[in-house]
Parts: sequence; structure tokens; C-alpha cells
Amino acid sequence: MDGYHTKPILPETLLAAIEKYLRPAPVTTVRNSDEQMTKLSPLVEGYLRRMREYTKAVEQYVDEGSWDQVIVIGHNLKGTGGTYGFDELSTIGLRLEAAAKGRNKPLVAAINAELLVWLASF
Repeated sequence: MDGYHTKPILPETLLAAIEKYLRPAPVTTVRNSDEQMTKLSPLVEGYLRRMREYTKAVEQYVDEGSWDQVIVIGHNLKGTGGTYGFDELSTIGLRLEAAAKGRNKPLVAAINAELLVWLASF
């Protein structure tokens, strides 16, 4: 059946043609396959590389007294960690942001060290 019908069109033929073209496409569930994860791998690797750069920046900003920059880094970690599936990173970011707001240099240093340990597991 190609959709072309000549007169007289029987009701059954018309209904069959309508059903063919109005039938919804089958629904398929997409799951994360190894292939999909391989395609995402460079994104995750790039993200983790930036997080390692953040640890160096935190040290520099603390030494300079640029607390607002440390707050931004903590806030970014908090927001992006969950996006990449790293909930623990979001928690570290939350704590880093709070410590920077309190200008607590020893605590910021400790959280930054914790971040380095976490990143070393990848």
C-alpha cells in the first residue's frame, strides 16, 4: 500500500490507509550504552581537567585574598558537579563556597585538599 487509491475506495481500504499513516512510531527507551559513554568521555575528562585547574586557582585566590573568586569556584562546583553525575563534587563545592564566604583560609585549604584527593580517584 503506497497511499494511492483509486475510486471507488472501500471504507476498509480508507481506514487501513489512515491507520497506516496516523499510527505513532514505536517508542524506544534510550539507555546509556558503552558507546554513548565513550562519546561522553572526552567531555567528562575535560570537565575533570578544569576542576584540577580550579584547585590551583583556589590556592592562588586565597593567597591574593580574592575571596569572591573562590566563592564563584565553589558555586560553579556546586552547580556543575550534579550535571556530570558527581554529587560528591557538588557537596564539596557547597562547602567551599560557604568557607570562602566566611573567609576561613584553613577550612578553604582543607576543602581544596579534599577536592584534590577526590579528583585523584579519576
